[in-house]
Amino acid sequence: MRTIKPLCIPLVMILALAFSVAAVPEAQAAKTALKIATLAPKDLGWAVSFQKYINPWLQRGTNDTVAIKVFWGGVMGNDDDYLRKMRVGQLQGAGLSGQGSTKACPEFSVVGLPFLFNNYDEVDYIRSMMFATFDYYFTESGYKLFLWIDQDFDLFYSTKYRFDKLEDFKAARILTWYGPQEATMLRALGASPVPLAVTDAPASKRAGIIDTNIAPAIWQVGSQLYTIDKYVNTMKIRYSPATVVLTNAAWDAIPEKYQDKLMDEQGDIQKRYCSDIRRDNERCLKAMLDYGVQKVTPTPAAMAVIQKRAMKVYDDMSGNMYPVELLKEVRRYLDSYRKGKPATVKASVPKPERAEVADKAHAAEIAKAHAATVEAQKKAGGEAKAEVAASAPGQKLSAWEERKRQIFEVQKMLKGMGLYDDDVDGIIGPNTREAVMKYQKQKGLAETGSVDKRLLRHMGVIK
Repeated sequence: MRTIKPLCIPLVMILALAFSVAAVPEAQAAKTALKIATLAPKDLGWAVSFQKYINPWLQRGTNDTVAIKVFWGGVMGNDDDYLRKMRVGQLQGAGLSGQGSTKACPEFSVVGLPFLFNNYDEVDYIRSMMFATFDYYFTESGYKLFLWIDQDFDLFYSTKYRFDKLEDFKAARILTWYGPQEATMLRALGASPVPLAVTDAPASKRAGIIDTNIAPAIWQVGSQLYTIDKYVNTMKIRYSPATVVLTNAAWDAIPEKYQDKLMDEQGDIQKRYCSDIRRDNERCLKAMLDYGVQKVTPTPAAMAVIQKRAMKVYDDMSGNMYPVELLKEVRRYLDSYRKGKPATVKASVPKPERAEVADKAHAAEIAKAHAATVEAQKKAGGEAKAEVAASAPGQKLSAWEERKRQIFEVQKMLKGMGLYDDDVDGIIGPNTREAVMKYQKQKGLAETGSVDKRLLRHMGVIK
């Protein structure tokens, strides 16, 4: 039987492989040791790509002071096991699939909503604008978002159905493994999803327990399921991210000067890595079509019906998996991008050593700006907006409220410095980013436009 030679690795976590590095020799006397787990098998294509980009980055960024022990090929379990072992300190990091990423940080599920993105250009734009926001949510959940890479625009693969009409969803036995958002979407389409572990999918599909699965192209090739598939529906039902995460404790153990060096190159590393992922997914899809799997593209009318049904999950998941305000922020950015008026974020640029907030002149400037803005708001009767910045004594803010409070504080300070002249509302927009970049330029910081930890520390919003 003719088969397709796998380009990468035969597991869905292929795209979450991200920590497939070789261990640093013991003789190197590393100061920090990290144990990382991934389902990615050793010595296959993705490990080569990882070493091409990630090893040099880590070596440069940490001056070879971080040693990594990698547990390959699922020897430490699956994504759920990795999260559990990170919580108890048995692991310091993991490469996670979309399923594992959204379980680690439920708010991250917003980027996997059905039909949210039309293409990778939109994904890249949201990643550039909102990485710091999602990094914040991961941190609140106990993890450092080290890399946000891609799994794929997942597609439907079926032994029986074309999925170009709703009736096919009702008849099919579709695997669900990705989490509640996927299951809710499938039910909205009329399906009765079959919950199974993704590792059970190949045997279950061959046995007829399921006839359809949603997956990235690389996984479908690696699992060899394309040999029994008849159809692939190429509608981009969802974008699926993949991530590399570290525990907060592991990240905090890396000296700040090395953290900064790593983060200054992070965007470029992600871009190169995602380019390889996308190329290999495209090659895998083409190989399956050449093998004989039939490509199905729904008509515009059928697509409209499917999209309308699937997108009901937006409301179902709002306030459950993610705050409704977070979805609004994502859609606001997408609307701006699609209208040809995107906000911009400059590429990472070299910056001087960290300028500490302990600098007395700078601290005084921040304090003065803060006091002036608060006083102005009191006179203007800004009590409603001030609710974002404060809560009752002892009351813990939700993750969304705390993030909004931080942005609110930054806007107030920037306004007091004369760098920001828009509403102080705790919402990041193009004007906020422009003001942040002006501030960063004045202070000799990397001009990212991001309200991230480095900016918040520098402005004294957090310690």
